[in-house]
Amino acid sequence: MTFGEKLRNARKLKKLTQKQLANLTNAKHNSVSDWENNKSRPDTNTIIQLCEVLDISPDYLLIQDSNAFSGEEQELIKKFRALDVRGKETVKCVIDKEYSTTVNYFYEPKRAREYLESIPYLAAFNRNDSFSDNQILQIANAISSFRNKQDGR
Repeated sequence: MTFGEKLRNARKLKKLTQKQLANLTNAKHNSVSDWENNKSRPDTNTIIQLCEVLDISPDYLLIQDSNAFSGEEQELIKKFRALDVRGKETVKCVIDKEYSTTVNYFYEPKRAREYLESIPYLAAFNRNDSFSDNQILQIANAISSFRNKQDGR
């Protein structure tokens, strides 16, 4: 993602217009547009102001392949931290489930069996308890890998 795209996403996440962001950072309205369209870049002091107003890190904004959290990710982290223990466990469960269906690499035999059971034509195969946990993991990961390739992931 480019500097401009990151800036635009962070601004929109804060529900600010370009004019509002310009006012908050003492910049011209057309400057924000130029930055977001990668026509120019703000000076160092303005970058610091932008990061403060948008609650983002300079690393996120400036480094091309940054591992820094995006504005949206930072918002999710803040919300997660505000949850009670039950809420955090629920979020972790949802993330684990979604992650396993996206990445589909299994480390736990139980989840691998659940995955295999979710595939209709393998339902009878899954009831065969003669497979070891290691074999179940290998089968689930092989099928998952094949499906991901088919889906272009």
